[in-house]
Amino acid sequence: MIKTFKYRNLTLGLFALGTVGLIVGGATTAFYNDVERSTGNTFTTGGVNLRVDSTSHYNNMICTDMGSSADPRYQWQSESGFTPTPDHYPVVGTACDGTWSETDLEDGVHKFFNFNDLKPGDFGEDTISLHVYDNPAWGRFLLENIIDSDNTCTSPEQSAESGNCVENTGDGEIDNYLTFALWLDQGSIPGFQCGDLSASSNGAKCDTDPTEGDNIRQDTEPVVNNKVLVSQLNAGSLELAPALSSVYQAFSCDVSDGNTDYGVCHGLAEDGRMVPSVTYYFGVAWNLPLSTGNDAQTDTFGADMIFQVEQHRNNPTPFTGNNSLVNSNGTGSTTVSGGTTNSGTGSTTSTTGSGTGSTSPTATLSVSTTTLSGTTTQKINFVATVNADPGFDTSNIVVAVSDGGAGGSFYNGTVSGQCNSNTVDADNEFAISSNKGICYQNTTAGNYTITATLLDSPGGLAVGSPVDISVNVTN
Repeated sequence: MIKTFKYRNLTLGLFALGTVGLIVGGATTAFYNDVERSTGNTFTTGGVNLRVDSTSHYNNMICTDMGSSADPRYQWQSESGFTPTPDHYPVVGTACDGTWSETDLEDGVHKFFNFNDLKPGDFGEDTISLHVYDNPAWGRFLLENIIDSDNTCTSPEQSAESGNCVENTGDGEIDNYLTFALWLDQGSIPGFQCGDLSASSNGAKCDTDPTEGDNIRQDTEPVVNNKVLVSQLNAGSLELAPALSSVYQAFSCDVSDGNTDYGVCHGLAEDGRMVPSVTYYFGVAWNLPLSTGNDAQTDTFGADMIFQVEQHRNNPTPFTGNNSLVNSNGTGSTTVSGGTTNSGTGSTTSTTGSGTGSTSPTATLSVSTTTLSGTTTQKINFVATVNADPGFDTSNIVVAVSDGGAGGSFYNGTVSGQCNSNTVDADNEFAISSNKGICYQNTTAGNYTITATLLDSPGGLAVGSPVDISVNVTN
């Protein structure tokens, strides 16, 4: 009975609550209210995209796209103003590699250099342009997977190597002769004005700056590496920011982010970042000198070439980890081989691909003055100074100097501004640990440019950015 009574009480209580609810619900209400709604909230990551194009030159010939109906589509054609002899090599109309329009590179398809029969005296140049889209980025160039092989052994090669040539597995010698030079092909106006303009009627990249990206180094175009022997190209990386930043300083640019709407200094940022939608032209010249010996016959030199970019924003120390948005465009291959009396065969790979690395200690070069003047009978002195990071090895570094073939001579000098030698320096390279005095003389009046470059060893790789010195010589 007790259980039944309690159950009935509960039921009546619930019924009473329901009745009250009906009464309240029947009343008219008008509460104040307001609604604020934010819709479509999203987080979308930005991108960094790198694309590359190339134009290849070889012995005054240019690898030209003849159109999709041509066979072969890419053929060697004469450079403007050059008339080849009947026995000129390469022959007009023969197949070539090294030229393509802006694209993502593919393994084994895009070859910067593809030469299977080099002879002493051969030379060439490749103008490579880099395009970063969507966001500013840091850039760098890497060299990996170096191949240096004797390949086959001809009788002249065995004789030159005293019988030490070993087919396939032996150490090749072409890298002791073949040299490369790299410069910023920016034209006569600082920066890059031709990025979004169509080619002009005279064959230049654009009318604004006709010498931009023209495969020829002008005095206004800074050298990054100058005549470096292939044997000194160690696997490693060359970051582009120091070079681009030094050009910003050298030409007194004043827009820190490098965006001048394709005016003067466009693409040159204070910190060396790469600016989106700029076409960065780099000239890469190579030369196999006439002095090349028989030990280089049929030898092969090969390497993977990699171009990599990494986001700029929130990234003060690029290429030090795996947490950044990275784009490093595809892979490709290139062939370079040597011969003196016989044909050469071999391969050299030029690729782009992903990868990360670490930042190594480095050094920068400065000079006491960037403007010199004197007479044809004087030796003019300047002082080079090295500022090295802790841990950077300065025991073997040198300063390489050049006046671009203007006929001048270099001598040992002192840090106090005196020229204490009458002996012309043979290789234009001066050992330096911290400071070094260097003297220059040109017996012909004129205006000249001396380029001073810090190398990690005699004939070695460039460290930091080169410094240009303007010289005025009078009678």
